[in-house]
Amino acid sequence: ALGHNYNNVVTAPTCTAQGYTTHTCSRCSDSYKDTYVNATGHSWNNGVITTEATCTTAGIKTFTCSACKTTRTETLAAKGHTEVIDKAVAPTCTETGLTEGKQCTVCNVITVPQTEVAMLHAFAKAGDTHSSGTN
Repeated sequence: ALGHNYNNVVTAPTCTAQGYTTHTCSRCSDSYKDTYVNATGHSWNNGVITTEATCTTAGIKTFTCSACKTTRTETLAAKGHTEVIDKAVAPTCTETGLTEGKQCTVCNVITVPQTEVAMLHAFAKAGDTHSSGTN
């Protein structure tokens, strides 16, 4: 009886699967595997921002494996508003005023709206030339 005549085929490890050697007999197709090698793991690049974060919306950074081109993503936190104060304007006898407000210098959204403040009223006294415009 002839013995086995094994042909050896090496399967290299990948990022996610281990490698091994398969031995297959050319006479009877008997086979076995040995010489296992651990998976290599992914080799991620530094990532590319694929969706910019805004003041209110999260962004996405995408990383690509240089070996197998698989991608993974990370969420980038929303940046939050960069607020500037819109100063209050005091009312006068002839002009309405405004309360203090706030708006974002990046996206221009008004985060705290200014509201109108009523005019001041100075009621006329005898001999006064200043009038509130009311009777």
